[in-house]
Amino acid sequence: MSSSADELEKAELLGTPYFPSSFRPQVLLQVSFSSTGVSAQLGNELTPAETKETPVISFVTEVSHSNRSFGQHDTDLTYAVLSFDPDAPSREDQKSGPWRHLIQGGLKVKPESTEVTVTEEPLTPWAPPSPGQGTGPHRYCFALYKQTQTILPMAEQSHIQGNERPERRTFKVADFAQQNGLELIGFNYFLCENP
Repeated sequence: MSSSADELEKAELLGTPYFPSSFRPQVLLQVSFSSTGVSAQLGNELTPAETKETPVISFVTEVSHSNRSFGQHDTDLTYAVLSFDPDAPSREDQKSGPWRHLIQGGLKVKPESTEVTVTEEPLTPWAPPSPGQGTGPHRYCFALYKQTQTILPMAEQSHIQGNERPERRTFKVADFAQQNGLELIGFNYFLCENP
């Protein structure tokens, strides 16, 4: 999946605290907004109106075992997705970024499918993009992780305090992932702006 790693580099996301330079995607993460029929396509432009509803997550895992083919899943594994905007309030001034848009754990892949079943309530419910007017395009990132443990409840989190707007600022993505036993395996992103 070198093309997606190339896209990360092109978007100036590779080598950041959320996507370390050693990261190589193992999964094709799909993010779609079913009521508007749009999806994230590694940096395509979407509008705030198109991305209001909670996104639908699906993915295909790459399997390296010779007796299994691409697209098959280990149904015992659980995954989590984090969504954030590193460009808050703008790409030139990221003092409030990354801004946390979604933390959803407990994702299970149905056998022989890319369809995902959600088995837990989100720790942070979806907050749609709302880039400030005239702040240019923002990169709305989705990072997919393999869960090695259950995501801790809000009261036990060291790196987030709540889900109100001010509490979603300066999300320490890597620290959160480490505390919650998350192993980065995939990503996608789209651009969104308010001209």
